[in-house]
Amino acid sequence: MTAEKFSGIDPKALPNTFLTLQPGLHFLEARWPVAELMTLYLTETAPDRFELPSNDVRIEVRGARGQFYLNRLDGAEFTFRKSIAGGHSIGDAAELAMDTSADFDPGQALAALIAAKFITGINRDRE
Repeated sequence: MTAEKFSGIDPKALPNTFLTLQPGLHFLEARWPVAELMTLYLTETAPDRFELPSNDVRIEVRGARGQFYLNRLDGAEFTFRKSIAGGHSIGDAAELAMDTSADFDPGQALAALIAAKFITGINRDRE
């Protein structure tokens, strides 16, 4: 989906709009640095010693055709994207993300999803 597709939506209707994201997009929340661990495993560059400090991480996993990418997200961005993927409207996902961080910018988060080309469908009604 391109930004032009969104320009035809009435701004007042946008919060009640639902998005479909790429099927190869998944979200993982962990208490351990799993992204670093997976990178070491996949690159076969294991150090002699690796400490696993407890640390909340939120990772967006994107992949298809045998390749995948890990993207670490902050709490609000993770909440927004995971909520959209979970079937929440744009407005509901933005509210959930703002509960995580008062600095969250829903417009910027939506623009980032569009720029990343993660959106495959726009729906006015929940399916």
